[in-house]
Amino acid sequence: MIFKGVGITTCVSVFDVGAAAGDIDVHKHLRDKPPNPPLDVALRDPTQFESMRVPQARLGAAPWALTSTEVATLNDNIDNAGVPLGDVLLIGKGMETGKNDVFGERTIAEMRAWSVPSHLFFKRATNTDIQRYAIEDRGEYLIYPNRVERFSDLPAGMQAHLSANEVSLKKRAAYQRGNCKWWQYTWPLHAEHYGKRKRILCPYLSKSNRFALDTKDEFIGLTDTTVLFENDQGEDLRYFLGLLNSKLLTFRFRNIGKLKSGGIYEYFWNSISRIPIRRIDFSDSTDVAMHAQMVELVDQMMHTVGTRMSAAGHAQEIATRKCVALDRQIDAIAYDLYGLSEEEVGLVERTV
Repeated sequence: MIFKGVGITTCVSVFDVGAAAGDIDVHKHLRDKPPNPPLDVALRDPTQFESMRVPQARLGAAPWALTSTEVATLNDNIDNAGVPLGDVLLIGKGMETGKNDVFGERTIAEMRAWSVPSHLFFKRATNTDIQRYAIEDRGEYLIYPNRVERFSDLPAGMQAHLSANEVSLKKRAAYQRGNCKWWQYTWPLHAEHYGKRKRILCPYLSKSNRFALDTKDEFIGLTDTTVLFENDQGEDLRYFLGLLNSKLLTFRFRNIGKLKSGGIYEYFWNSISRIPIRRIDFSDSTDVAMHAQMVELVDQMMHTVGTRMSAAGHAQEIATRKCVALDRQIDAIAYDLYGLSEEEVGLVERTV
């Protein structure tokens, strides 16, 4: 909040050559607007700043997490109970078309009029469409010509549409470099996994964890989304979905993801890959039971969230209350899986 109109949050580090190594004084700003002057008074106001002492030994080559000792200890405990998610699932960003208004912004009426087969179009999932446990259908479709080798193999209607935009499509930098055909996406990232591996989508920018399962292989996210593909792991994707949407991993991600202005975090693939995920020991009956329970609860949650999105009035209120109850049960399993104490659970509940 130093420069007007610049949204990135700022950390000012003060170095003293003559100082002895020891704890570092950190004052973490808590509001979405600049502190009230004078600053020396504001720094002592707990409603404006959280003050803490951070051991210098914690400030090494890894990304710095400027937190209280209590939070740092809990983060370490969560990390020690899991492995990086990137070691389990295949994670990357959404596809790049280079011309979203040509390949996207299409309607189902156009798909039918052009006789486009189902494997050559998808629904689009944008940053705001992806909610916890569900993807809102915005009614926007993406044509996906990358599944054919020759332009002449496309339906005549799609050919006509692309031909009408040929000039602008050939202006794309990727085409100019020779990296794509003029009528295809500039970078169909992870195309080999679509139709073969189930996937979870999440937005690039969000104030909290929002992950949803594409249950019918019908959505594509572009550059404002991140995608997580199954990777022949033993656990069901719904198990990961419950953990990722839990308060516990929302709490943990706040010291992993890059914070922008307004409390918004970047959910980029390289940050999501670092989320510690608790693996299931399938030779342990307790682990197997918790895995099954998590999958069942997530199934109920996805169904209930879908009901809530299409309901109104009293029916919507009932669905909302059920979602709250299911969230509590999912959170409780997550706490057990990661072995949190009552005090640690309290810290997460107060924070998130």
